[in-house]
Amino acid sequence: MSLDLATLNKSKRCKLASTSTTPHALLQILANDSETDVRKCVAGNDNTSTEVLTKLSEDPSYLVRICVAKHEFTPPQILAVLAKDFAQTVRRSVAQNPSTTPTALAILASHKDEYTLWSVAQNPSASSQTLAELSEKLDYLRPTIALNPAASFSLLTRLSQDENQTVRLNVVQNSSTPASLIESIYQQEVQNDSLTEQFALTVIKSKVRLPDTEYCALIASFGSTVANTIYVRIKFSSTSILAKQLSNCGLPIPISPDHAYPSH
Repeated sequence: MSLDLATLNKSKRCKLASTSTTPHALLQILANDSETDVRKCVAGNDNTSTEVLTKLSEDPSYLVRICVAKHEFTPPQILAVLAKDFAQTVRRSVAQNPSTTPTALAILASHKDEYTLWSVAQNPSASSQTLAELSEKLDYLRPTIALNPAASFSLLTRLSQDENQTVRLNVVQNSSTPASLIESIYQQEVQNDSLTEQFALTVIKSKVRLPDTEYCALIASFGSTVANTIYVRIKFSSTSILAKQLSNCGLPIPISPDHAYPSH
């Protein structure tokens, strides 16, 4: 049964344009709709083809181009063109899209708009060189860059020495940070007497396994919240000094010398 779009009002055409099961051929027709809202819906539809997205990337309405810039299937070469769009909100959307190429993100990093720069700083497709340059120029972006998995080891090492503890904390949380660097950051916080409960909890939840004596010291310094987190996250022998410390905090340690906890 054929569908006569002329009989549908704007609201129904928008619904049709937004539905993921709408056939490609129909989305192609709706991409030429006279109403901006309908074309926006097409541009935001997960089922829209790259061919239609390419066409809509040249739409006269910046609102439609924003949707294209955000779409996960927009071709990188189209995103590179949109990175030079005269509308700042379009460029911001390109900066957020993980499909945007490192080259296009480097171009966007030369802009002065803070939101665009923040979006580049958190984009996992940004090159480590771009991230390093941003971290050197703009202090306020360093906490975001420290979390970006695209950051190189050398950049993470430099950020681990940052005077801002939030930056150092975020390096610990970065999935690309090796355990050796996390342990080094932890020891640095201890030596500088700057270790906070939040920092301790972050290290406990990281990929690092500290010596039992270190966990005991953390429990002695920060108490029950840290103890409960260690109990849940860290494996330990029921006969270890850590088990004794946890037991002193009221946590149940079954007597089973060969068993490693937690088993909960």
